[in-house]
Amino acid sequence: MASPTKTGFRGTWSTTSGSTNVAGMMTETELKLELSPRDAGRVLSHPAIESATIARAGPTRVISVYYDTPQFDLWSDRIGLRLRQIPAGWEQTVKWGGQAAGGLHTRLEVACGVPDQKLAFEALAGLAGLEALASLPLRRKLKPLFVTEFERTTRTLALADGTRAEVSLDRGHIVCGTARLPICELELELTAGQAPALFDIAAALAQDLGVRPACRSKAERGYLLAGVKSAPVKAQRIVLDGQFDLARSLACIVGSALAQLQANADGMLAGEDIEYLHQMRVSVRRLRSCMGVFSHGLPDEAITRLRAELKWLGGRLGPARDWDVFRAEAMPQLIAGLGEVVKVSSLNGLRNSAHDMGEAARRGARAAWNSRRAANLLLELGRVAAGGGFPQASEALRQPIGPFASALLEHRMGRVLARGKGRKAATVAHLHVLRIAVKKLRYAIEFFGSLYPQGKADDVREPLVRLQNCLGTLCDASTMVSRVRAAVPAQRMLVDCARGWSAHVIHQERRRLRTLWRRFRRSRPCW
Repeated sequence: MASPTKTGFRGTWSTTSGSTNVAGMMTETELKLELSPRDAGRVLSHPAIESATIARAGPTRVISVYYDTPQFDLWSDRIGLRLRQIPAGWEQTVKWGGQAAGGLHTRLEVACGVPDQKLAFEALAGLAGLEALASLPLRRKLKPLFVTEFERTTRTLALADGTRAEVSLDRGHIVCGTARLPICELELELTAGQAPALFDIAAALAQDLGVRPACRSKAERGYLLAGVKSAPVKAQRIVLDGQFDLARSLACIVGSALAQLQANADGMLAGEDIEYLHQMRVSVRRLRSCMGVFSHGLPDEAITRLRAELKWLGGRLGPARDWDVFRAEAMPQLIAGLGEVVKVSSLNGLRNSAHDMGEAARRGARAAWNSRRAANLLLELGRVAAGGGFPQASEALRQPIGPFASALLEHRMGRVLARGKGRKAATVAHLHVLRIAVKKLRYAIEFFGSLYPQGKADDVREPLVRLQNCLGTLCDASTMVSRVRAAVPAQRMLVDCARGWSAHVIHQERRRLRTLWRRFRRSRPCW
């Protein structure tokens, strides 16, 4: 059975508008929060909700049946199709497109009542993005895939700033055959106003309750239960418009990196492919780089706090990633190069100790991610992605992005060229400084590349990527000795062998660096 291998939203990342009604469609905007079962009984009575409540409903039993083909064709096209039992009968809902970051999910949606439990395709005719559902062969293959059954209790909120929201507490299960997953979540759906107000409610809840932004919807979790395979998620292409101001561009870039961070978290927690952790670390670095890019236009206190929290999270993910790289890349090369020089027992001791130290670092990474501190950071970043992160900096962020981006890229290119002088005789520590400058330029190009003629940004980015990888290998080789010493401090011969192997790798990479630098220098800036 063919199936997609990536969960979450794919493709490009761009900003979206608020809820609208167009030809029977609307844009659903809701903040999804995971909720600890022990807090579920008191969340709706929390002052942040109780003080703004103007209407109450429930509890109501909700049953939804999700449909797809055995090959998950609708999922591949990012379409969700369900029938939900309501007091008046059944309601058909189709959701498609959209994106999610910081728990805020936005998707196009169209709903209509249907007789009995039957799909009504005529209601979807002519809607852009739903062409797959016009296929008769595909319709014939549609079958119930999984069911969600939960009890929903609802509050309608009216906030002081005019924002209206519907808050729903859902408790129940996702069922697929004999497999079940629990549901315990809070949904804050925006009905009027601006999305950042939803994060204000969530932040108030997080002070007292165990809530955190949910990356996956019930439908996404159901598909995983049904057999869709997950895979590490890399950064999406960011799409900016030259007419955007700094505020909208900042929201878009933060949204992209935040979506990447959350999309890889479940895989990291499950201890699967080490690439999940790698992509989480990359996303944190992208977020830190983004804050550096926009720091001059943001309030010192706010930006300093966010940068400090991102540095903290990166510092918890970093050691686990460093041991992953050592165990998966450096250590096998070292062992293969040693041959008969070192006893098998010593090599086994290195493997076992490196494994134990790597697992300890992973436990630290998982604990950090599951902490309330990380949840609060995700909510704060989500508010930025929703366009409400720095209201006091509105004037500073209103300048157009085009001139700002070009000036920044020119500055960062100059930093790379300056750091690259004397690289032939430079120490590894100096080359690490060059690597940081290369990485910052690369991220900036990925942030702003869509502002320039198609493909031009890649002409600079691609040689930068190769250059960064080479410099990364150099830095990893330089830390090999300290890794071996930490793993087997009593094995002096093994440490000395690691020192020799490290010198060999560094020599090779220095030679490769010369070629890659020349290729980079031949690239023409797109700005």
